[in-house]
Amino acid sequence: MAVSRSQKSVLAASLPYATYGALAGIVGGIAIFLVWWLAAGSAIVQVLSGIALATTRTTSPVVGFIVHMVISIIIGVIYAVVVSMFVPNQRYRNAALLGVLNGLFWWIVGAQVIFSILVGMPPFATAFTPFALIDLLGHFVYGVVTALVLVWLVRRNLGVKGELEVN
Repeated sequence: MAVSRSQKSVLAASLPYATYGALAGIVGGIAIFLVWWLAAGSAIVQVLSGIALATTRTTSPVVGFIVHMVISIIIGVIYAVVVSMFVPNQRYRNAALLGVLNGLFWWIVGAQVIFSILVGMPPFATAFTPFALIDLLGHFVYGVVTALVLVWLVRRNLGVKGELEVN
């Protein structure tokens, strides 16, 4: 199947956003990890071991952290490409709101459905435990940080004009 000229231009236009989304996803991944660490302390090792077990069948917290960061990058890229197609000239306020929605979406789909299934539990089995609520907060932080970093990178590097102050 041949790629049309318009498809090539969409792909070419999305490439910088994907790159910036990966970078924003790294910053967001670190932010959610800090929320987990501040809330759970040394129990974060169990969280990371659970991530590793669910995805690689090992219990290494280092592997869990690497998997967590890879997922953060992938979600950052998906978010950036989708946003570039529908809301390319974002304001910071709009980005923060979309970030909250992105965080909520991935808490539901990722943490409550996919992760639960991977560890052999029914979806939403742990949705209202204390850590799940901390995890929801962490996903909000991930979404907002990723969105704001993405807007900053796009405006700084792609020369997007418009509102620059946070409002």
